[in-house]
Amino acid sequence: MSIAEDTRMSATAEITNEFDYTPMSPLAPIAVIMSLLGLTAFIGFYGIFVALIAVVISWLAVGKIKAADGELGGLGLSRIALVVSVVTVASSSVLLAYNYSTECPEGYERHNFPREISDYQFVYTGGQRAIPPEVQPILNKKVFIKGFVYHTRTTRNQREFILLKDQGDCCFGGDPAPHDMIHITLSEDHDSVNFPMLTMVSVAGIIKADPTAPPGQAVYEMEADKCEYSRTSF
Repeated sequence: MSIAEDTRMSATAEITNEFDYTPMSPLAPIAVIMSLLGLTAFIGFYGIFVALIAVVISWLAVGKIKAADGELGGLGLSRIALVVSVVTVASSSVLLAYNYSTECPEGYERHNFPREISDYQFVYTGGQRAIPPEVQPILNKKVFIKGFVYHTRTTRNQREFILLKDQGDCCFGGDPAPHDMIHITLSEDHDSVNFPMLTMVSVAGIIKADPTAPPGQAVYEMEADKCEYSRTSF
């Protein structure tokens, strides 16, 4: 082989090597994006499901890239996404369990506002409103419930507000039914709160009922000993 031919072959090899690259698996960037979205698990329950999906996608990406035997890139990114997603699922689950187990104050019973109170409409006998028998066992007891702030005149230094079972009545402009709301008044020992409307909060106190409340006003009422942003959404 002549020197000229050898030089041409070397140049051709250098050009080929310069433009030679390994294509990245499309799963790798998807895994990274999903792992970042999964970080929402630290601020919301449903984020855990996103993080779980990220674990699956990252695992598939790592397996597919390794099986390609060097023909696909992105192994490092996929491994990082997998680690981040696994750590997110584990740590956010522990945090969620801790918040749930500690949010209800000692001496109070946890109750579900929509299912145990507002699902039961008032009974009318002789034109007089009566409290549903299903709700009566809860009354005059120390209870812990969650709901959404509504009908506040101000978002600062609040001493009272209306608690709704959900955001539906607020967001769609409807009038909440009397059995769908609780009038919350903070106890004298409780500092005022600053809750924007549509905020999910947790309250603990003795729940009472006034069947003679005027139409459009809350029948249920509570003097809250504890009131704070809800630590969990369920």
